Formats: sequence, structure tokens, C-alpha cells
Amino acid sequence: MIYDATLKKLFQQPPNRLLSHSLGKDVVVARTLPTDLIRVENLHPDLLFETADGTLIHAELHGYGMDKFPVRSLIYAGLILRDYERWAEQIVFWIGPGKVGIAGGLDFPPALAYRYRVIDVREIDAEVLLDGGPIEESIFAVLCKLGDQRETVARILRRIGDLSVESQREAVAQLLILSGLRGLKTLVEEEAKRMPVSIDIHENEFLEDVWQQGLQEGRQEGRQEGRKEGRLAVAREFLMDQAEEKFGSISPESKHRIELAGIEELQGWGRRLIKAASVEDMFR
Repeated sequence: MIYDATLKKLFQQPPNRLLSHSLGKDVVVARTLPTDLIRVENLHPDLLFETADGTLIHAELHGYGMDKFPVRSLIYAGLILRDYERWAEQIVFWIGPGKVGIAGGLDFPPALAYRYRVIDVREIDAEVLLDGGPIEESIFAVLCKLGDQRETVARILRRIGDLSVESQREAVAQLLILSGLRGLKTLVEEEAKRMPVSIDIHENEFLEDVWQQGLQEGRQEGRQEGRKEGRLAVAREFLMDQAEEKFGSISPESKHRIELAGIEELQGWGRRLIKAASVEDMFR
């Protein structure tokens, strides 16, 4: 989903405080390990960290109900064991707006008793992440348990205000996207207007529209595959319509390229469309 890319980008800076709080011990990530080649059914683990003592921590960010999630998680654990020859501590952060929709393991006695941590991030006190650490964890705090919502958003934006202008725009975009999961998008927009830097919100509205329409389409299908295909179909159609509205008719080759694109490509082109002078610029 649209939030995945934003969250994974946030955690390019390892979330040491979040991991320490969640695992109940001090965690200092020494490096983030690649996961792109650890694949099953065209999926791969979200995040894989290694601490200084060689401990592996596999973190997933999940927000919709999935009966077979424990099976997928066990497969990931086996593939990580295969590739790194170590068992990983596994933790799943539930970021969805509804109740937790995944189980915390599998039981097939007497052969298998498999467990991993599932944490609803709404139970994590935002204060743990708001001050002193990386800005990325402060942005993630908007998904956690908030006291005064407006004051919390203002605190996050004040921290963002200390960044460079370009970094401010990216950070506010990330905050806007995540705030949609908690119904706080309007509040973030209101508080962001107080910042001295002009933020173009249209780009994020494009991404949000793609997600919301695709999710609705997927729910009508009633299956995970339906959600995925629904998102793709709506995103492709939406991008094509916006490109034609901005540039006039687009070539059959460009339409074909959009029709074959995946969701991440479509999101990237959608971001570039705002400032692109031509279809070619959008595809760059």
C-alpha cells in the first residue's frame, strides 16, 4: 500500500528507539541489511537490521487483516535463516486504523509452535519517539498513542522546521501520508501552513487518492489479490487521466508504459508529474 514506501523510507535511518521500546532491551542497529533478494511470491521482508553483536531483527509494517500472515512470516524467517545462517527476532508493527487483524504465530502440535511479536503502534506512547532522536522516528510518532493531537503535530512540525528546505518538504510529505491512517491529515495541513516554507500538498493528495480508490476497489473484490489489482487499475487510470489533462493526448507508447507499470513506478511518476514539463520528464 501507499504507506509502505513512506515507512520503509523513514526507516532507512534505523529506528533504534522504536526497536528498543518494542523489544524491551537496548537496540543499536549496526547496519540495515538488504531484503530485495529475499523473496516469496514476489514479496520480500520489509526491514532487516543487524546489531553490533550480530543479532538480526526482522520488522514488518502491516495494516490490513490477513489470515495467512503467520505462514508468510514463517517463510520469511526460513529464507532469512537460509541467506544469513542466523535466526532473526521478528516483530510486526500493526499500523492499520482498525483492530489488529493478524495472529502472532502458528501452532501445529507437536511439531510446531512458532511465535513473533505483534505490536499495535497505537499502544506506543508517542513521547518515546518525539524528541531527541532522528526526525524519522518523530514522524512515525503520528501513528502512535497521542495526547493532545494538535500539540503533538505541532511538535513534529517544529522539529521538521529545523531541517533544510528540501528536507522539510519531504518530511512534511511523509507526515501527511502517514497522518491519513489516523484521520489527522486536515490537522497536519492546518499546522503546516504555519511553517515558513511553502509545501505543495497536491502531490500527496494524488498519492492518497490512488490509495483510497484502490483500497475501495480491493474491498469490493474481497481478496488480497483484488486489493492489489484494484489499486493498480485505479492508479494507472488516474495517472493517465492526469497526464492527458496536463499535456494533452499522450502517445500509445506512453499509455502502454503506464499500463505495464507497478504501483511504485506509478507513485514515482505521479510525484514527478506535478513539476514535469513533458511526459518524458515525468518518466525520468
